Amino acid sequence: MLLKCSAMLLAAVLIVPAAAAQISPDARLFQNPERDGAVFTGMYLDGQLRYQQWNQRGFQSDFWLLGPTFATSFAALPRLETGGRVWLVHSDPSGLSSETRFSDIDLWGKFQFIDDPILLSFGLLFTVPTGNKKLFHPVASNEFNLELFGAGRYYFSEVLALVGHLGFRFNANARWQYRTTDEEIVIDPDGREITVGTSKVKVEEKFNGRAQIMMGAGLIYYASSAIDLSCEVDFASQAYRGMKKDFKLTGGLTYWFGQDFSGRVGLGMGFDEGSPTSELILGAGAFF
Repeated sequence: MLLKCSAMLLAAVLIVPAAAAQISPDARLFQNPERDGAVFTGMYLDGQLRYQQWNQRGFQSDFWLLGPTFATSFAALPRLETGGRVWLVHSDPSGLSSETRFSDIDLWGKFQFIDDPILLSFGLLFTVPTGNKKLFHPVASNEFNLELFGAGRYYFSEVLALVGHLGFRFNANARWQYRTTDEEIVIDPDGREITVGTSKVKVEEKFNGRAQIMMGAGLIYYASSAIDLSCEVDFASQAYRGMKKDFKLTGGLTYWFGQDFSGRVGLGMGFDEGSPTSELILGAGAFF
């Protein structure tokens, strides 16, 4: 998939003449903007709405995520970036009650230690456990988790940049609590099963956290002074024992309303149960 996306973007580069301006370091991929060798040039606020469909552990679930991502660099330390992210998550799993809760809070710091001929950064991210065990979603483990990552950006030309990352995430043990319906069944004299009553039963599942390997790569194409196109592939090994891998493809378009405001739309698809089977991303960003 990555080769296909790369071929499409490289073909566009050959067809469209190179622009005079280089891709901005503030142009980012959609999934994890902190995993980039570039550092934001100022204070950035991004609001996103995500709709995801999941098929995990026998449950088909729809999720809505709404929340801000904040990141900034500093005039005194222009190579240092710090940021944070939080979501309001609504889950609607098949056969279970829906829930609306906050996610964990992601906080990160990143330092760019090389800027020529390639941009290289090293970062640390940890989660503050503000999630809830009634949500079964990667952003809401309600535990302290830690990520260490290295990220790079290389400009093939003034209009095409390659972004990649490699890292490790250390997941604490997590729990998922939900209520299911238990039917009371009796057998009549003719041998037929008859349901005589139902009751709600609280179930709690425990998951043993694992150390994950995370990697990914993507391309950002400067299509015009107002449009950036991107395509990325992300992979992470199992977050918990017995769970599946996270392997997904995401493509998107960013439209710039001048230098300080942007609108974004992206589509994603997953290839294993550790990622959403499909995802729609709508966002708006602003620089201050």
